[in-house]
Amino acid sequence: MSRGEAERKKRGRLSRSGDFERAYREGRSHGNRFLVLYAFPRPDGEADGVRLGISAGRELGGAVERNSVKRALREVFRE
Repeated sequence: MSRGEAERKKRGRLSRSGDFERAYREGRSHGNRFLVLYAFPRPDGEADGVRLGISAGRELGGAVERNSVKRALREVFRE
């Protein structure tokens, strides 16, 4: 995978704390006791117009389980 491909994949994610702060204020969120999904519209108005952020709590499991669930959700969102 080239660096450009990796960059395109990551652009669809909320990854920095500032991104999550803006999503809290201006975006939408849906959650339950295990995880919260944040959706934030892209400012540049691309056709693929939403960025996704996922926050998983410890109730979901240890770090390995939380990260595998988040990876699976990001893959579904990407497709």
